[in-house]
Amino acid sequence: MNLEYIYRDLLQKREEKPEYSGYIERTLRGDVNKYERDILVKKYNRSSAGKSKAFPEDVRPISVLTSVLDYLLQFCDFSLESYKFLENRTRSIRLDISIQELECDRTIMILEKICRLLILYNYALYDNKEFEEYLNIEQIKKILGTLKELYNNKNKQGLSNNTHRSKNYQEFMGYYKLITFDDVLNTSDLSLTSKLSLFDNIKMAYTQNNLYRFFLLSRSTDFLSFCLLHTYYDKLRLKGIEIYSKCFIEKIDSSLINKLLFLSERELISLCNKTNIQLTQTSTTTSKEDRY
Repeated sequence: MNLEYIYRDLLQKREEKPEYSGYIERTLRGDVNKYERDILVKKYNRSSAGKSKAFPEDVRPISVLTSVLDYLLQFCDFSLESYKFLENRTRSIRLDISIQELECDRTIMILEKICRLLILYNYALYDNKEFEEYLNIEQIKKILGTLKELYNNKNKQGLSNNTHRSKNYQEFMGYYKLITFDDVLNTSDLSLTSKLSLFDNIKMAYTQNNLYRFFLLSRSTDFLSFCLLHTYYDKLRLKGIEIYSKCFIEKIDSSLINKLLFLSERELISLCNKTNIQLTQTSTTTSKEDRY
């Protein structure tokens, strides 16, 4: 490999087109992801002290951001490696949106797609030890918070499309409710629908430690809502195991715990290992089949 030739070639491109600087820098550092063999996608980099603002030529317009996101979605295979790549590149898209203070319908559509993507990955990778769920949840919360502001701004300006408002607004504000069970938030601006009413009942079961009702109601939600609720499962099941271990002095049939906490045999064994509870014999799970 003739590194000198490569360097001179890249240097010439940089002089001819300043926008090549990012491409050159990443190529020289070997900072090219395996998903970027054909097209290099702008990477998100954390801001640092003394770093100058983004150059205008580095900020992509909304039409480009829409195309980039559609291009990125083809790499979604629910592996940890693809998650890290997509999370970084979609975060870069969100940064360009923030810099330009975009609030149009296409901006909302982009953020909705990214939000759904991260929710799906949160469920797909929940048992991967290298997956940092709390960081992913933090990003989902930020996106939902931004969407909430955009929806409200559209509504105040009278620019909201009725179809978009009735469908997507309810969907994502429902996610906002589900992901903020542990937060003190004012959600009085959300109109009460049957779906949001269900989420209120789930939250009530959660705050009252009514574990069986929580797991039962969570099975009545749509798939993406279930993916978000699943983030509470381990926490509540561990709490349930600890409570039941103190309530029952004698040995009990494990099928009872399975039914109360909607556990599979594998999940029950895992939880018992975490809580140092001796499991002498496992039973089948609840008679209801898992929906997801």
